[in-house]
Amino acid sequence: MSNMNSEIGKDIRYLQLLANTYPTIAMASTEIINLQAILNLPKGTEHFVADIHGEYEAFLHILKNASGNIKRKVNDLFGNEIRESIKREICSLIYYPEQKLELIKAQEEDMDEWYQIMIHRLVRVCRDVSSKYTRSKVRKSLPPEFSYIIEELLHERTDDANKTAYVSTIIDTIISIAYFVVNVPIVLFAFFKVGKRFAIYTAINVGLSSLFLFLLSNSGFTATIANNTIIKDHVLVRVLFGSITVGVSSAFAYRGDISCGG
Repeated sequence: MSNMNSEIGKDIRYLQLLANTYPTIAMASTEIINLQAILNLPKGTEHFVADIHGEYEAFLHILKNASGNIKRKVNDLFGNEIRESIKREICSLIYYPEQKLELIKAQEEDMDEWYQIMIHRLVRVCRDVSSKYTRSKVRKSLPPEFSYIIEELLHERTDDANKTAYVSTIIDTIISIAYFVVNVPIVLFAFFKVGKRFAIYTAINVGLSSLFLFLLSNSGFTATIANNTIIKDHVLVRVLFGSITVGVSSAFAYRGDISCGG
């Protein structure tokens, strides 16, 4: 009898601790539902590595590519939609983002278009790999300062007519802000090494470029030009149109003895 009373006493202490965390029936029920549902999610990937013996770079590479799981996910997700070279580019960008971006910037002529396409592809990859986890677990693994935006991209789709403009604006704003942030070191360098006048006018130029990039991408003007039959159906005309607009803006910057940024 005394043993039974002892067990009941322990159970009561456990229940009192649980009552502090879940003080109402509704909260306790919600947690029970959550835990029962989690038991039916796919099992997370487990990876075991032995005999490392100081092979730091090789071990780090295994961690970055998730022992080949990322490549497999990208192949399964995109299938025959894109070329193998683009799949390798996506994987490399996930493994080594800083180094890969430097290489892309040196080769790619239209970074804005590349960012647009690649962000959509990376979001698809993130959406796929996070599907076996709860939203709460995914949210905790995201950087706090960007968690809201990343969550919106993960759970909203451009094929939803009501959210197309919403998602597109998020991506456009990310690109325009990134353009401004990348050019900040150039402006600081110019301020201390070249001259204050040059730096101030360069900062104004970069700021206005970011602003107009954002405004034009969210107006009907850009879509009207893009859908123009002459521009839309002729590659050479598109190249000439882009070259003329870039050339004119660069000429104004040159005449004003300022920089267009990076």
